[in-house]
Amino acid sequence: MKISLKQKLSKNQGFTLVELMLYFTVTSIILTVVVLIFMNLMDSRIKIQAHNEVNRSGRYAIEVISNEISDAFLIKAANE
Repeated sequence: MKISLKQKLSKNQGFTLVELMLYFTVTSIILTVVVLIFMNLMDSRIKIQAHNEVNRSGRYAIEVISNEISDAFLIKAANE
């Protein structure tokens, strides 16, 4: 007696405990990797923003100092 594919499929409804445990393990590993990558990206973004802010403040300080020095030379030249 031959068993048709339809009969085989109707008998195998659902998953075994081992299949479910394997699925949950693989899924949790993938999710963990994704979360770690996301956290690393967020940390990098925060560091880049802080670095950019320091650069911006440094450029502003150099500009202010340059203007003060330029004004000091102009005042000295006017007094001579």
